[in-house]
Amino acid sequence: MTAPRLSGISVCVFDAYGTLFDVNAAVARCRDQIGPKADLMAELWRAKQLQYSWLRSLMRRHVDFWQVTGQALDFAMAAVGLNDPVLRARLMDLYQTLDAYDDAAPCLQRLKAAGLKTAILSNGSKAMLASAVDSAHLTSLLDAVLSVDEVGICSLAPSVSCRRTAGTPMPPPISASRSPGPTAPASRASICRARWRRKSARWPSCPLFSDFDRKGSAMALPAPDFADVAAANMRIRPLAWRTPLLENQRVNDLLGGKLYIKAETLQRTGSFKFRGALNFILQLDAEQKKRGVVAWSSGNHAQGTAEAARLMGVPAAIIMPADAPALKIANTRASGAEVILYDRVKQSREEIARKLASERGAATMPPFDHPWIIAGQGTVGIEICEATAGLAIDDVIAPCSGGGLATGIALALAELSPKTRMHTGEPAGFDDMARSLKSGKRETNAAMSGSICDALMSPSPGEITFAIAQQKVASGFAVTD
Repeated sequence: MTAPRLSGISVCVFDAYGTLFDVNAAVARCRDQIGPKADLMAELWRAKQLQYSWLRSLMRRHVDFWQVTGQALDFAMAAVGLNDPVLRARLMDLYQTLDAYDDAAPCLQRLKAAGLKTAILSNGSKAMLASAVDSAHLTSLLDAVLSVDEVGICSLAPSVSCRRTAGTPMPPPISASRSPGPTAPASRASICRARWRRKSARWPSCPLFSDFDRKGSAMALPAPDFADVAAANMRIRPLAWRTPLLENQRVNDLLGGKLYIKAETLQRTGSFKFRGALNFILQLDAEQKKRGVVAWSSGNHAQGTAEAARLMGVPAAIIMPADAPALKIANTRASGAEVILYDRVKQSREEIARKLASERGAATMPPFDHPWIIAGQGTVGIEICEATAGLAIDDVIAPCSGGGLATGIALALAELSPKTRMHTGEPAGFDDMARSLKSGKRETNAAMSGSICDALMSPSPGEITFAIAQQKVASGFAVTD
């Protein structure tokens, strides 16, 4: 069925929720309580709200806008350092008032002066929104209200001609939340292939996935969610290689099922680490890129960071243990990075890295415990779901050191394949994540070395990764060399 279109409206379509109404008005009424970061919080709240609804609409998921708004507000408040349940409750109450913010009318007047027709897209009641538009004195500045739920049109003035034009689809708005429709049996295939690929050309330039993320780079970011993983997937796609899922029929016969191997050894630099490193560097601003990055790693993150930095023309210094494989050290240097060796038993790589970054004004780039790194690694999970669209995946097991890969994949699976169980795999004696999941607190390994799995010997899970794992990871396994 073809969606109708309002004749003449092809440029300026606004989402009523969070764009012309609500967010700015609510924040304005609480400006004294919020403080000097009120404008930033409003921008983050609105941007994250639209990002959540945009992604859910692309995936044909029902958008509970009240829930989405609350999640977006939680993100915005955490980003500006606010933890006030009373303030949050008041903001959510004010959000329902549908009062236009002060700049809405001048903005619409400029659009009208430019000869552009304007409309509002609403996934709520047309009557409620029309009433709010009228009370905000915006009626004369709008040509129509488009209802997502009814896929119809509501005229605001007798002079506005509203009609259905057969065969002409409505242009996609920048932030539309669609009503839930019938889900086809192959919906995951549609989600993971047709919809994302069809929209991907627009996403990299969308402010929700570029400017907004960069503005957040100067603050302590909250834990990532699926929206961050999906954004990373679009961001790194031009440079990160899509790796295959491999299977062997003999192994399948022995198991009595199907076993797939995600061949990330075929990724640039030989591991998934390139994904997170690239996602991190792409979100640095121009000045930060000039000053470079400082990372610490036993090898794989080092190589991934060095190569991502080389491709982006960013200086990189990597702190590596002296007993790291010689090949990994050589490969890191070959990509143009400065390598600084340390004794992993006697010295702290984090302290060395942070001191160096402070001296140079560079960005510190941890191997796993950072939202941008986790989101980048989580793109592996998106590719798994894309490659297995239409199949029921029972379990996914990911190698785990600090937990960036496992928790990133878990975020993707929770959204795209919620019945799939996520597990971690660690060397025996270095199974800190598995033990942490059992005890409910971050455990530390007794030894600092002693496994052939040199990349899986982090002393303990990350703070962010463990918090995600507690919610998204079913269990962990310890495997002997």
